[in-house]
Amino acid sequence: MTTPVSRHSVDPVESVFVPGARKATEGRTGSGKSATTRAPVRISGVGTAVPADSYTQRELVDVFGVTDERAVGFFLNGGIERRHLTLPEGRVDKETRHLDPASRAILAALDRAGLAPRDLGYLALVTSTGFMTPGLSARLMAHLDMDPAAGRMDVVGMGCNAGLNALGPVASWAAGHPGRPAAVVCVESFSGAFVHDGSLAAAVVNSLFGDGAAALVVRGEEDGAKGGAGSSTGSSAGSSAGPELLDFASVLVADAIGAMRVEFDRNQGKRRFVLERDVPGVVRAYAAPLIDRLLAGAGLTRVDIAHWCVHSGGKKVVAAVRDSLGLESAALRHTTSVLRDFGNVSSGSFLFSYERLLDEKIAEPGEYGVFMTMGPGSTIEAALFRF
Repeated sequence: MTTPVSRHSVDPVESVFVPGARKATEGRTGSGKSATTRAPVRISGVGTAVPADSYTQRELVDVFGVTDERAVGFFLNGGIERRHLTLPEGRVDKETRHLDPASRAILAALDRAGLAPRDLGYLALVTSTGFMTPGLSARLMAHLDMDPAAGRMDVVGMGCNAGLNALGPVASWAAGHPGRPAAVVCVESFSGAFVHDGSLAAAVVNSLFGDGAAALVVRGEEDGAKGGAGSSTGSSAGSSAGPELLDFASVLVADAIGAMRVEFDRNQGKRRFVLERDVPGVVRAYAAPLIDRLLAGAGLTRVDIAHWCVHSGGKKVVAAVRDSLGLESAALRHTTSVLRDFGNVSSGSFLFSYERLLDEKIAEPGEYGVFMTMGPGSTIEAALFRF
């Protein structure tokens, strides 16, 4: 049964933090103090990683033994050509399947920023597929020989919106510790969580999600530092160059709390992810109001946004974003190309899109961009940044 989506008026938008903002707005920063005492926060580097093995959707139909014509259609008509997966399921243990891509992603992001693991002062590790104790953050810090005094947190089980949700408090930490780099690392391995029971619900999930990791390094700008707008590569250690994070906002659609969820399947002995048909409808109804609220705080409208880095949630979800925001298909070209090449890599998807934007080398100083993710709750997250 699907969860009905209420259309009644709500006002649930909140910003986690407003890095570098000129004025704090009551109810958005959580305090009445001006945010000018906090350092502007810039993105210093991004990196992604996927398993070496990849499969076309047609190959996966055979690998998973899918025979139902409707289920086959999910695989072949979802805008996905190929996904990177670690198969078979028991090929490597859970720690290895998460730690390896997470390490490669953060090292790539640090390399862009001209930094080393020991330079990080704070780490947020995001996953919905790597439940373990101690958390992945501790394992990654030990694996990379990071500063053992660095702060850390694990964001576990939040879903596809979690990477952007974690970026808010990480940016807040960076703003309060100017010059000290911080990082968000998102890592998902759905290949170890697929349920094969012949149901259409399982086919939807099995046809959509891919394995991968993405990392973002940010830094609060020190007094007198000059941010090199338009570049995120950080040519030397200590560089603060890169887009500035300006504001964060989110909306929780509690009436659709069951539209995306995890359930424990006793027959399979594992957790299974469930997607209801309401998901695109939730996005279509709530994306535009959220983005408009975010932009209004900076005196902007949607026409002022040059770059959109949106979660690759699926063909219908991407179409819902495009329709809700009134965007041309080209505006979401990175989102659709990430979906095509990797499938839905969950919490880190928006960073795969951001990396492709940087690799285009078309962003100009002063241009605005928006990060946007959608996930269980149902929740939509957004952030505004400026090159």
